[in-house]
Parts: sequence; structure tokens; C-alpha cells
Amino acid sequence: MNASRLEGPPRQPEYSLVRILAEAGTVQDAAGRLLERIAGEFGWAYGALWLADGGDALLRMAEDWSDDDPALHEFRRLSKHVTFNPGLGLPGRVWASGEPAWIVDVVEDPNFPRAEIARRAGLHGAVGLPVLGPTGMLGVMEFLTRDLRPMEPAQLDLLRTLGRQVGQYVARASAEERLRAEENVSASIVRAALDCVITMDHEGRVLDFNPAAEETFGYRREEAVGRTVAELVIPPALREAHRLALGRYLQTGQPTILNQRLAMTAVRADGATLPVELTVTRIEDSEPPMFAGFLRDISARVRSEEEVTALLAREHEARVRAEEAERSRARAEWSRAVERALGRGTEANGRAAGGPHSPKEKEP
Repeated sequence: MNASRLEGPPRQPEYSLVRILAEAGTVQDAAGRLLERIAGEFGWAYGALWLADGGDALLRMAEDWSDDDPALHEFRRLSKHVTFNPGLGLPGRVWASGEPAWIVDVVEDPNFPRAEIARRAGLHGAVGLPVLGPTGMLGVMEFLTRDLRPMEPAQLDLLRTLGRQVGQYVARASAEERLRAEENVSASIVRAALDCVITMDHEGRVLDFNPAAEETFGYRREEAVGRTVAELVIPPALREAHRLALGRYLQTGQPTILNQRLAMTAVRADGATLPVELTVTRIEDSEPPMFAGFLRDISARVRSEEEVTALLAREHEARVRAEEAERSRARAEWSRAVERALGRGTEANGRAAGGPHSPKEKEP
């Protein structure tokens, strides 16, 4: 590389990094530009950001960058598919120590598993920087060059500072991404739920009305939001009890129906009633309180239970009739058997008395 690249103080790369971080929406958005900017400032040919995978306790590549040299393609392809345990390779040793590591020549380094592929790519000097967040190590930035590069303390100090800046950004952006992902997942689950999900505020007014609720109760979401749950889905005879229960909870904090599974009757937009199963929960950390109601139309279940009950009743009646018929048949058979027995007894008595038909009787 051009040695003049390293002469004199660096051109304040912190400012350009701050601009990149301010403009980026996600870690992925920022990583490639960060690596290119830092590598270009200090004359590195390749850069990679490795982030810790909390589930596996491994470092995995989040993003990498290189100049346009085709010789680096194989090194980049291999690097995308490797992971590092603490202490293994340049990323692993920085992760384990929490301190930067400088290698004059990776080809000769005993703890650089990609040494052979680096040699073929013409890479030699390397530096690894800890990416430190408020709670500790988040990952490692790695840079390599084609030169045998002795350690430069001033450059290393500046790189350490840049690593801390990147760490602060990664921590913040990762937390925001997780929050957005959780919110998106929650919203997707609510939208896709087969059960009706109705969210209401402390005044009982609808905040959200998912598609299943639209289909079940016959209101569009736009019609439902802002109206009270009582007027939308609770039969007139039960509305006052609903309002009293909500008011009592707000005053005392003592729940009456929260987190219980209840069977009740609900009403549709057209006035038709239907049986539902209801569970109401308070949304955590909401002040003033917000509640989510999960309702399931159990009409099919009720019809099925009614059909089963009717079937069992018919089966019982049929069994009673069959048992009565069997008893009648048994009584009839018993009566016939008794009659036959009595008839045989009468005939036998006649023969014993010497009647004209007795086989033992002789003519005079």
C-alpha cells in the first residue's frame, strides 16, 4: 500500500461515522458503509463486522466489505460461512479479551484459521477491534490489508474510539429493531388471530378491532374505533353491569373478570345474539389502564353440544324402549313356558288316574 496513507493524523473519521450512524435505519444499513469508511480512512483492503449470537455464544458475520480486487472474493465467501468461539481466530480472541488485537502477518499467525485462504488472497496485516456497548461486548470489527503492517499505537487508539462509537450505535439500533420486531409480531398475531381481539381504553372505548372481530360482529374497524365496547358487542341487559365492573376496577384495582374464561352472550351489529367465550386481560405497563378482550364465537360448539345432548337423549329413549321390549318378550316367554308346564302337568295327572288314554290300561 501507499505508505503516505499512514503519515500524519487521520482526517477526523469520527465525524463521517456520526453522519453514517445518524442516517442509517438499521445495523445492516449502517454496517457496510461503516466498514468502507473506516477501511478507506486507514488503508485496509477488507473489513467485517462480527456480532455475538446470544443463543449459540458464537460470533457470526453481520456484514463485510472489500475493495474491488477479485482475489478477495474467495476470502469473503469463506468468511461469510464461518463462526468463532471465544478465543478462536482474530475475532474470537478480541471477543474473549475485550481488547484490540494487532497482527503483523496473519499468514504466520498460529491462531488465524483462515490463514491459507488469506495467503491466496494476498492479505497479511490485520487488526481486531472490540465493539463495546453499555452492557459489554457486542461483537468485533476486523480489518485486513495486503501489507505486513507493524502496530501503530496512535491508529489503534483512534480505532478503539471508533469501536466504542459503533458499539453504542449497535446497542441502540439492535434494541430498536427488537422493539419494532416485537411490535410487528404482536400486531401481525392480532391481525391474523382467528379469535376476535378488541382493545379498549380505561373508558371502555375501542382502540383496535381486528379482522376476526369485524367478521364476527359486522362492524368495520373504522366504525368500531372510538365507540364503547358496551354499545358494540354487549347486549343491552348487560351493559350497565359492564360499566359498573369497569368503574369498580378503576377505583379499587380489584379485578372481577380479568384473566378468566367466561361464557356469555354477545350481540352483532344486526342485533342478532351469539354465544361467545370471553377472556379480558390488562395490557402490561399501560397507564391509564388498557385492556384486551379475546372473544371466540362458540355457536358451532354450542350447536354441537346441543346435537350431542339430543343424540344422547334419543339413544337413552331407544335404549329404554329396547329394554322394555326385551322385558315384555321375556314376560311373554315366561307366560308361555308356564302355560306349557301347566298343560303337561294336567296330562300327566290324567294318565296317573287311569284314564281311558293311559298306555297301561288293558281291555277286560
